[in-house]
Amino acid sequence: MNPSFPAGVPIRPSLLTALAVFGAALLSPSPARADLLLYEPFDYAAGPIVDQGGSEIGFTPGSVWTRTSTKTTEVIADSIGFGTLATTGNKFHFTDASSQSNRNVSRPINLTVSSGDLYITYLMQGPNGGRLNGGVYINGTDLQEFGALRSEYNTADTNGVIPPHVFYGGTSVAAATSPATATTYMYVQKYTGLGSASGGTARLWLIDAANYDALAADGQVTEAELDANFQIATPLLTLPGTAPTLDGTENLRLHCHDNGSGTADYVLDEIRVATTLGEAMDIPPNTGAAGDLKITDFTLTRTPDPENVLASITFTSSDRKTYSLFYSSDLLDFSAEISDSIQGETGTTTFVVDFNDARIPLDSPSLYFIVRENG
Repeated sequence: MNPSFPAGVPIRPSLLTALAVFGAALLSPSPARADLLLYEPFDYAAGPIVDQGGSEIGFTPGSVWTRTSTKTTEVIADSIGFGTLATTGNKFHFTDASSQSNRNVSRPINLTVSSGDLYITYLMQGPNGGRLNGGVYINGTDLQEFGALRSEYNTADTNGVIPPHVFYGGTSVAAATSPATATTYMYVQKYTGLGSASGGTARLWLIDAANYDALAADGQVTEAELDANFQIATPLLTLPGTAPTLDGTENLRLHCHDNGSGTADYVLDEIRVATTLGEAMDIPPNTGAAGDLKITDFTLTRTPDPENVLASITFTSSDRKTYSLFYSSDLLDFSAEISDSIQGETGTTTFVVDFNDARIPLDSPSLYFIVRENG
């Protein structure tokens, strides 16, 4: 680096800029969208869901939704509003007055997960005094390999109220209480030990919009936070024997069944399957950032002091995060810290480094900068 360039004229050393961008992309945490395995926003034309399909994430290419009967399973306009959750598309609606009717709809999925953890989330809005018996499953060779069910009946039904269940490998466990009617909840399911011969565990939490917003406020979510902010949760389900896996032959099934009197009426939306909790709840580690964390602009400017230089570094960022900036002279050791508390802005943040203040040697043959998101 040569500080003797014309005063007031910014220079952009191509090698330094390229390595700075590469370093940030390689070494800094960033949202791992690969963690999102499946996403169904029901972005279809309003009307019957049967024979509708597209290029949604996680589904078998060319597949469409099918059903087991002619009951009313449809797509209706607009997504379910749920606090600060960014929703897209429309929503799935089920309504029918018939009893003892199975109206499941399903679509093949193309997911392969042989170990580790799996998370499934979706929004469900129940009826106002009506009846609800539905949920979302992933089915394969084992019935209800993964899924959750919510069943509610009005007071005229002899079946009463069945609290939410979580299913894992055909085994289920129920919550102690049921949700409020006409209320939208995010159903958050966690499955551990996929493929393990010693079994795994499953858990279901119901989160309302206000508590979702509280969880999302800092751009991250943990299981401990879920335990502190849920409205209803099942006990931990322990699955004996070998836990199921996903091998690309399963179906996503929307369970539409009722066995009481009156009219069933509810909606589903925003189904996600992921390998991390934050991705499943759409609270990725870098919420609000403009893409992956990377340096997008680097400018050097001479100061009136011939022994000093200013570096203007712009990087993608979130206003919910703070960042740290480091430099290195060899691309190996980035322990030299310039700042550990840069407040992020929405989209991008620009930080100016004063070489003298940061005690950066001007006689270094090469300098490299890296931005890291604070955890």
